[in-house]
Amino acid sequence: MTANGNHSLKVSISVVSHDPQILNEVAQNPILRKVLLSELDIPQRYRGEILAESRFLIGNHFLEGKFDFRGFVSARWDQRFPRWPKLSTINVLFEDLKLATSSRTFFAPNCKRLRESQVNLWVKSQDIFHPGMTALVEELIDFNRISFNTSDTYNLVMGNNFILPATIAEDFLKFWHESFSYLEMKYGLDFPFEYRCHKCGFNSSQGVDRWSRDRHAGFLLERLSALYFLSRPELVPLQHQNGRISHVGKEPFYRGHGVAQKLQAVTMRAFGLHKSCRIRHEGLDAGRH
Repeated sequence: MTANGNHSLKVSISVVSHDPQILNEVAQNPILRKVLLSELDIPQRYRGEILAESRFLIGNHFLEGKFDFRGFVSARWDQRFPRWPKLSTINVLFEDLKLATSSRTFFAPNCKRLRESQVNLWVKSQDIFHPGMTALVEELIDFNRISFNTSDTYNLVMGNNFILPATIAEDFLKFWHESFSYLEMKYGLDFPFEYRCHKCGFNSSQGVDRWSRDRHAGFLLERLSALYFLSRPELVPLQHQNGRISHVGKEPFYRGHGVAQKLQAVTMRAFGLHKSCRIRHEGLDAGRH
């Protein structure tokens, strides 16, 4: 569909959800394409919740039709990103863009610009909530021959919420498919990482609280998407702030996801706190086996 304000700019944003009720609540907008994940035409082994939202990337659903920009966003966009335009008015993101200068720009509401040391810290921090995840992320870095050096600033995009120029969308999906094929050939969909409670430090192979094993592969596949953007430091992320579009700046300081929680968990274990939390996890874990 054509974005308002620039009649030559064609935009398609796929809004995905597991829940038909949530999807039905998304406002109507001609540039939005609602996708109920359970109805995707994909091989049987990828159906269900195991890949979470990343099952949308199986096949070429993301690239259907001819568009200048393609989006992959959650149906909960309005709740997750209140500072951004709502899906009903998301057209405003494209009103000031010119095709001649937008081939390297993209939108991602959860994007940070990191230095090399911060990227390395992010990689190491993956084991805090998911023991074993860091080794898998490092394996994907090696597989894709990604290198980080101090001269660049890197794009960290967390979660499947981004809007890309068509050529970047094609490159992203190629990267994702090749990496996913490598992972599946080596591990199937049972990737070797576990789960850790950030409160009591309890480890489980079956999942902890909302980090359920039902969506096990999806947790790693979100990191796979993040690695694509980290591998493309020349791309320019845009943000919507105070009603205006601007470039995303560097993070002045970035500890990595969950470092503070890790310190909290160490303290709580040292003083015997959150025993009831651990007992609850142990009971649930025993019931799963």
